[in-house]
Amino acid sequence: MQFHHDELSALMRTRFSTFSELITQGVWIDGHPAFTQVFLWFWTDLLGYSPQVVKLPFLLAGVASVYAVFLISRKIFSAKSAYVSASLMAVLQYSVVYSQWARPYAFGILFMLWAFYYLVDFTASKRKISLLGFAVFAALTAYTHYFALLQIIVLTALWFVFCLTRSQKLWLVIASIGACGFWLPHLSITLHHLSLGGIGDWLQVPNSDYWIDLLGFSFHYSWFLLTPLMAAVLAFNLKGRLNKKVVLLQGIFLGSWIIPYVIAYYYSVQVSALMHFGTMLFTFPSLVFYLGSVFTSFDRATSKIFVLFILFFGSVTLVDRSHYQLNVKTEFQDPIHLFNSLKQEYDVSGLFDLRSDAVLFLEKNGIESFEEVQLLEPLIDNNGLAQYVNDLTSDAVLFVNHAGTPKEALAQVVGRYSLVQKVYCYQSATAYLLLKDTSDDSPKNESMMNLIGKEYGEAVNYFPTDSLNQSNVVVSVDWEGERYNDAKLVVEWKSNAGTSLWQSTALSSYTSTDSVYHAAMAFDVRDVPDFEHGGKFTAYIWNNGLDSMHCSEAKFRQFTCNELRYGLFERIKK
Repeated sequence: MQFHHDELSALMRTRFSTFSELITQGVWIDGHPAFTQVFLWFWTDLLGYSPQVVKLPFLLAGVASVYAVFLISRKIFSAKSAYVSASLMAVLQYSVVYSQWARPYAFGILFMLWAFYYLVDFTASKRKISLLGFAVFAALTAYTHYFALLQIIVLTALWFVFCLTRSQKLWLVIASIGACGFWLPHLSITLHHLSLGGIGDWLQVPNSDYWIDLLGFSFHYSWFLLTPLMAAVLAFNLKGRLNKKVVLLQGIFLGSWIIPYVIAYYYSVQVSALMHFGTMLFTFPSLVFYLGSVFTSFDRATSKIFVLFILFFGSVTLVDRSHYQLNVKTEFQDPIHLFNSLKQEYDVSGLFDLRSDAVLFLEKNGIESFEEVQLLEPLIDNNGLAQYVNDLTSDAVLFVNHAGTPKEALAQVVGRYSLVQKVYCYQSATAYLLLKDTSDDSPKNESMMNLIGKEYGEAVNYFPTDSLNQSNVVVSVDWEGERYNDAKLVVEWKSNAGTSLWQSTALSSYTSTDSVYHAAMAFDVRDVPDFEHGGKFTAYIWNNGLDSMHCSEAKFRQFTCNELRYGLFERIKK
């Protein structure tokens, strides 16, 4: 198993010598409650930073959450319902994905479920000791994730109103006050986090149909998996003489699934965007409980068939969504393994666009070694990419980029290493194995146009085709003239839907010791507005300083990109 970006970000905030530094520099600035960060601080200090060791407690928390779902469903519904709910929790990607990350999600959902379990147990047994368990786990939930706290508050409120006697309500209030007391040391941190208003500008405001994406993700975007469950819900509701207790509990679980969603949606729209699949994770068990509840009216044989169906086809569709490739392998570790393997077959150079502080962390803790690869960031900062590519003598390059990589980087490398031998796909990054095309001996300065005194070069149009929207479009020109000028390579996109895109890059960014320079940009068509509706690219030189220069006609090229990009959460087109 390998670390994702979010995990590395959290682990890099464990490098503090004192607990007070951890709180002020690792928790205060993060926006998440302290529990997971404090746990990682102690855990890594004790056992180190091996991915398997770091992730183990979170994996165990995921397994324990499945068991908690089983116990709760059996206690309030039946064993049939318990097996169905636990099966859904065990194989659906919502719980599987987040249980593999060393982040607050696995602990948050575990503590929330066990707090609810003790509330259910108190309702049935009236044992006061169960309220102690509720108070402790409710406080731990608050220490772990704010949306897990929101979920247990909504569940507890609905349970308070509909399921408790008058005396039980009083005791629950006392237990809730106790939970607040356990949580009180965290109050100042929480107030500071609330004052931030949100989690930054990296999230977009959700669309009104976001719930459809959420539901699709929950069931692997598979109608084959979802349809039998929908049929079971329909069959349950069409049966006469429904059990009033079951219907009441179903209403509680539907309410606790919907209410946090509505709160998060309107906060995201009106105040600051904070809705994403991770924050909505804690509502998922309510959906699982609801679906399990309908099997109280089915016989044991039918329930067993559904359990087998869920376990088998849930696993099959999980594999079909490339879960292993996207969630277990990451761009921070797998490409360096690829690079070391490729060295046995190719004379290969490595050029990786990765966070330099994350790379330093991995090297310092003996997790990976990057000493033989070049990071892209310093080349971009020093305007040295063109010279680096020009000086390469290897026969191949393993190039790693992501959505935030400058458009010029991939295009510049492909200009010299034009054969795309293989594309390695990750959740948010891509590794390209690029080879030199020894058959292309055409001179760089062929068909140069004289732009002296001209503001614009000749425009070239390109009409791309890609039914799956899974390709890169590279635009390039060769030019010669004054090294320092104001000229730009301009690329425009106009879609048939009326949207457009305008991008430019300065030619002076591409100078090297060559007499003829190569300027280029690359576009992942999924980032191009309304590409699926068709349209055209137009490229030209804008010589706005009327500099003395010559350039070639712009050339377009299209090749495969990362077909699995963001596929861990989004639908994968095939």
